[in-house]
Amino acid sequence: MDISELIKFLPKKPIPHDFKDFEGNSFTHCVECDKDLVHSNEPYLIEKALKPGDVIFEYAICMPCASKLNEKISEESRKVLDRFFRKMQEPLENRMRSNLEDGDESLGIENCLLSGKATADLREYQIFGMFIGDQMVQGPYPYALDTAVLEELHDELSNETKDILDDFGDRHFDWPPELKELLKPKPVLI
Repeated sequence: MDISELIKFLPKKPIPHDFKDFEGNSFTHCVECDKDLVHSNEPYLIEKALKPGDVIFEYAICMPCASKLNEKISEESRKVLDRFFRKMQEPLENRMRSNLEDGDESLGIENCLLSGKATADLREYQIFGMFIGDQMVQGPYPYALDTAVLEELHDELSNETKDILDDFGDRHFDWPPELKELLKPKPVLI
């Protein structure tokens, strides 16, 4: 069963404000191919890097484009990401179980999934969500990760993969050259 089929069975809710763009609008097009995300009826991801009171970067990407980018990742980095996803598996399962058993209505981005720290107390963090049309898919998504956790992950990636992620960022975000090296959050496509 592919992701589009699986999504049909997962609960959905209207897209919350946290996953709107910095102007408060819904994302409408894929950052890579410019596909209409709302009317294509294909799943897509939104990633946002945040710090208190500010958006560092944000984008929406359709699943076919995310898959194409992930196919470019080196074998070495694929192993690193597999280990990282295994670390995320238990906290995600616990959160999903809590949502079902306790009726927990929290969005899932109030705390870093891995460190447990409140996102309100973090210097910087990233949020990830999966969507279809004008609905947010619930299940393993959405979640938040502390930028410190993502920096550790990024440090383990191969130079080849870092170059792919840097190229993605350079093509889609208008970062001033003098600030590019200072920006810690990196797109991670997870």
